[in-house]
Amino acid sequence: MTYLLDDLERAGLIERHPDPADRRARRIAATGRGSELLDDLDQRLRAAEDQVLTGLTAAADRQAFRAMLAQLATHVNALDPVQDACAAAPAVAT
Repeated sequence: MTYLLDDLERAGLIERHPDPADRRARRIAATGRGSELLDDLDQRLRAAEDQVLTGLTAAADRQAFRAMLAQLATHVNALDPVQDACAAAPAVAT
């Protein structure tokens, strides 16, 4: 996790601040740029999801479908755990 946070901090997407309640801990906060990027990615994800799920018109159907996908993903990961999802992505793309 530290390496991921280091990368996000170098990219200017997060800032680390001391935790006033625990001097050993750090609080992570999104920068303005990080918040903007997160909002943009969230909008793009919602648009893609709406396009894919357009055949499911009822909100309950969409929610049930998402829940089933999450359950399947958890099961698949339990059968064949992936230690590094980023490293696994190229193998899936081929």
